[in-house]
Amino acid sequence: MAGSLTGKVAIVTGGSRGIGAGIAKELASRGASVLITYKSSPDCAAKVVLDIEAAEGKAVAFKADCMSAEAPAQTVKETLKCFD
Repeated sequence: MAGSLTGKVAIVTGGSRGIGAGIAKELASRGASVLITYKSSPDCAAKVVLDIEAAEGKAVAFKADCMSAEAPAQTVKETLKCFD
């Protein structure tokens, strides 16, 4: 990914582990504020947030079941609450 994302906000579903965590960290390293969702791994999500914050980024973890019909709207609402 090239370029600055300063002032942008990103939602990374499944951002607590694996590829999602890597994407969240990369977006944050480029200046984006990041909300990561997790379903069942709050400790992993908290670690990703701490890693991003340790690198002077902004991140929040939010529990969301992406298979739920309500999850997308809830996730956007939480993102706006945290970063608006």
